[in-house]
Amino acid sequence: MDMVEAFLTEIEFWNDMLCNQTEETPPEILQRMQMAKRLAEQKLHLFSTEGLDSIN
Repeated sequence: MDMVEAFLTEIEFWNDMLCNQTEETPPEILQRMQMAKRLAEQKLHLFSTEGLDSIN
């Protein structure tokens, strides 16, 4: 699996997690999942535009 595929898989994971939440899910949990998804999206963007070999 290459890095782009790994980032896309991570984004899909967080998107699925967010879609499966209910009204009972604490807002703090939703916020953390949204942040994790945004972080994965930012890593993908940086990797794609900068051609970086590794992103921490």
